[in-house]
Amino acid sequence: MIKKNVVFWMLLSIPFLGISQSMGIEQLIILEADVLEGIKSKTASDQDKAISVELKQLMDRADEKLTEGPFSVVNKTQVPPSGDKHDYISMGTYWWPDPNTDDGLPYIRKDGQANPEIYEYQDQWVLEEMMNAMEVLAMAYYFTEEEKYGAHAIALLHTWFLDPETRMNPNLNFGQRIPGITEGRRSGIIDTRSFVLLPDLITLLSTSSHWQSAYEGGMKEWLGSYGNWLITSKHGKEEAVHGNNHSTWYYTQLIPMMIYSGQLEKADSLVQRGIPMIMDRMIAEDGGQPEELGRTRTWDYSTMNLKAMLYFAKGSEYLGRDLWEYKNEEGAGLKEALAFLAPYANGEKSWEYKQILALDPEKLKLSLHLGAFKYQNEDFKKIADKLNTGRGEFIYWDLAGYDLMRKK
Repeated sequence: MIKKNVVFWMLLSIPFLGISQSMGIEQLIILEADVLEGIKSKTASDQDKAISVELKQLMDRADEKLTEGPFSVVNKTQVPPSGDKHDYISMGTYWWPDPNTDDGLPYIRKDGQANPEIYEYQDQWVLEEMMNAMEVLAMAYYFTEEEKYGAHAIALLHTWFLDPETRMNPNLNFGQRIPGITEGRRSGIIDTRSFVLLPDLITLLSTSSHWQSAYEGGMKEWLGSYGNWLITSKHGKEEAVHGNNHSTWYYTQLIPMMIYSGQLEKADSLVQRGIPMIMDRMIAEDGGQPEELGRTRTWDYSTMNLKAMLYFAKGSEYLGRDLWEYKNEEGAGLKEALAFLAPYANGEKSWEYKQILALDPEKLKLSLHLGAFKYQNEDFKKIADKLNTGRGEFIYWDLAGYDLMRKK
């Protein structure tokens, strides 16, 4: 049970002074501003009953999130090797005790098979809960402008990133440790992939009466510090050149951090470094992803990496670099990667690659929506609309009819 923080609940009830001017939805990096504005306009004028139903479901989810938190790295039972509970720690997912040694050490790898011991490391799962709650609450606040949603999301943000007593230190020195081998490694960086949306969620929350200018400065400092750790640390340098979905998510989460913290030249440099790693190496002539198709959960990793590649293109687009029509030497790009996977999500084809878990077509849903918008592809949209996540996940594209997804 996560302990309650008295300061956290005070944050919810006291309107703050020193409110900063809104950063404006036009500053969104990954989220699609035109689509969000179109949905909100239709919601305000009550033009679309389907949107009203989806919005009610979003508010129901947001109301549930109001009861969650606060979340903090300091509430875990493990103490990192640094002795500082403000440092994040997690364990490698696919590493198991060696049955051939008395103490099980060193652990051995079983690709695609999650060791239940990972759940004993609370930081990873608490972070996931926190970011999920923040996204739902920020979206609910944007569409409804109800302060209860904005206030709670801001309080979650303050507790995890800003409060000196509860904040996470901006590093992943001890991410995805492996007992008997290492206390931290490059692979832990993927644990924070949800941070790709963090600057955009802050932008959505910045119009709240509970937002302070100090928060904006604090988050720019935190994300700038974490981003620079990703660039300069041994773990970060290794992750940047690893070559599969880990590298994609490295660049994809890092670029928005650099943009938000005002380090635009670094952000653009990262785009240039990421293009040959991601766009040239990871998409084959037929649109398949060779690095992911060699795993034991090929569908899961192919859809996961594609989402990261699309977000990479979004971050690049913000900096004036258009990767949507980019083609590598194989003649393939993002559209071909989407077209490769779409028939399997639609049930037109049976997945012929190794997948030790049940195939979940819904994992392609968000990517299909984004692809439908960027490529004006109605087939992608139709497939996405048929897919129901069934996981309580909110995807704002579901509120957008194809009329809102037509480019102006």
